Amino acid sequence: MSRTRYVAAMLPHNASDNLVRTALLICEDCGMDDRFTIGIDLMLRGLDSYLRAPTGPAPGADTAL
Repeated sequence: MSRTRYVAAMLPHNASDNLVRTALLICEDCGMDDRFTIGIDLMLRGLDSYLRAPTGPAPGADTAL
């Protein structure tokens, strides 16, 4: 029940029922700490790849952060 309350608290108060159901289905059984760790790992790998690229970003790539 605490996971349901936690997920519901992250959603806007005017969220549609479909959005709430979807959020609960996606987030209810997942370990948020594990998801965070995976996300950080992916960001660091992307940054490492970007910094190792011999020519930098592709021409025309949006580099604004």
